[in-house]
Amino acid sequence: MAAGVFQVMPGVAWLTVTKALEFLLGGDTAPGGVEGEDRRTPVGAFLRRTSLDELPQLLNVLLGEMSMIGPRPERPEFVKLFRQDIVRYGDRHRVKSGITGWAQVHGLRGQTSLAERVEWDNYYIAHWSLGLDAKILMLTVVALFRHAE
Repeated sequence: MAAGVFQVMPGVAWLTVTKALEFLLGGDTAPGGVEGEDRRTPVGAFLRRTSLDELPQLLNVLLGEMSMIGPRPERPEFVKLFRQDIVRYGDRHRVKSGITGWAQVHGLRGQTSLAERVEWDNYYIAHWSLGLDAKILMLTVVALFRHAE
């Protein structure tokens, strides 16, 4: 992770809240994500499994830097690479990033196809409505309770 920055999108300054999370999640690599090596501690695995590691991002929403719903942000070191390698990746930066999104409620998080996530994110942007946001929030709550069992 970039020193002291939780997650970013180009041109957006994010609240710095990561040192404790980096320690709990086991260092500065994505847990089973882009790098592929899972270095989570037991506490970090619990936080990830229950999505409690996302709670600090609520501060970003309250500060207006992030949305509740939208494409998930990527770390800055990957944004440039993904823009070059993944078709329509840059299109997803037309809106603020979100804590949850259309791709996430359809199971596309962690070690899943980034190209597929980009397509789901761009679908969300093209078809945005309050009803779609309500559906995503409802599906997110259902997923949180399903994972908590």
